[in-house]
Amino acid sequence: MTADSPPKIEATSRTWRQRGTLPVLVTVAALVAIISSLGAPLIPSIARSDHVSLSAAEWVLTAALMTGALATPAMGRLADGPRKRRVIEVALIVVLAGCVLSAVSTSFVVLIIGRGLQGVGLGLLPVTMAIARSQFPPDEAGRAIATLSVSAAVGAGLGYPITSLIAQLLDFHAAFWLGAITVASALVLVVVVLPNRSDGRSRRFDTLGMVTLGAAVIGVSVVLSEGGGWGWASLRSLASFAFSVVMVGLWIAHELKVTDPLIDVRQVRNRSVLTADTSAFLIAVAMYLFLPIIVEFVQIPVASGYGFGASILVSGLVFVPLSIGSFVASRFLAAYTKHFGVRSMIPFGSLIFAASTLFFALQHG
Repeated sequence: MTADSPPKIEATSRTWRQRGTLPVLVTVAALVAIISSLGAPLIPSIARSDHVSLSAAEWVLTAALMTGALATPAMGRLADGPRKRRVIEVALIVVLAGCVLSAVSTSFVVLIIGRGLQGVGLGLLPVTMAIARSQFPPDEAGRAIATLSVSAAVGAGLGYPITSLIAQLLDFHAAFWLGAITVASALVLVVVVLPNRSDGRSRRFDTLGMVTLGAAVIGVSVVLSEGGGWGWASLRSLASFAFSVVMVGLWIAHELKVTDPLIDVRQVRNRSVLTADTSAFLIAVAMYLFLPIIVEFVQIPVASGYGFGASILVSGLVFVPLSIGSFVASRFLAAYTKHFGVRSMIPFGSLIFAASTLFFALQHG
């Protein structure tokens, strides 16, 4: 710990701000899930309201995930420095602006821009973990980080039905107003409670790395969002994918040369790191493709020959078991690791997800 770093919070003689640090961090972590819940259940109603296709309406999810994918490494990199709270404050202000913009939007383009700004909030979770690691003793920091991880699952379980209910009783714009109120409240708590400075040193930000990585992410996002409509083997899909591959190659070459890289890609030389990163990427893609399909399927009218013709609220409630399952699974991770080890965890979880997806593909009752 450097001379100007704040002392880690000990269990005794804590001030009210120190006691409030973890609850505020949990609130911010749950906010990540609430912001993500503003997308999926609203896709069909946004498509009807703005007179766009379902595939186009999925950009309310894609836009947030795309900016989230860009914001996460950038915010994580900035959170290595001494101004972790400032990173959270700026991110919350951007998210607040996005919620208000979506709430007052009168066109689909403005709505998507607002959702893109909201996606910055998806990068908040690693920043909250960085603050917990710097502010608490090692044993407490581990428990705090575990709590923050679970908070995202619990927040999604609450966010989906609540935002769906508001959208059903009023309209989808009201759901974004709820998001704006939630973000504003979290911003006040962050300013009042969290320490102004944390340990760490300021380093030069890798702008070129951010630009090339951003271009690659945008290319992949476009393919995932539009590939079904274009055709996965169409010229546009293949060109977008090729563009992403080229950008990834340029990004890797740059990251290997720069002194302070955005992401230290040298770590992937470790086979365990490479395996974990690849698995996480494939699982994230699978979840991204799966969630919008569920929402659309549940709300599609029965007269179409499939679907349940359910309300927005029901489509939000459909995600509650997913959140409960995530929470329950997190409680058993320690016991599972103790009895079966770490190596089998990802394959076991992936097999369960694959089986459930196959069940959904074959059984539509």
